[in-house]
Amino acid sequence: MASSIKSSSSLPRQVRPAAIDLARSILRRAERSVVTLQQTDLLREGSEVIPYLNRAADLLFILARYQDRDLSTELLNGDG
Repeated sequence: MASSIKSSSSLPRQVRPAAIDLARSILRRAERSVVTLQQTDLLREGSEVIPYLNRAADLLFILARYQDRDLSTELLNGDG
């Protein structure tokens, strides 16, 4: 029985970087929420959560740009 769920390798080339960018924005939102927790003293002093979320979002940015490397300039500029 064939699965109706597509694997990530069969996604269109433009979708992969977009999905990574979406994940990055979700991480950034989580980071802002954690900053709010820290400002209201609900997060332990010296916690490594914020730097971890920040670096994970940075990594996702780099991965999305790496996925963009083979896309045409028209697609990257929104002309294609």
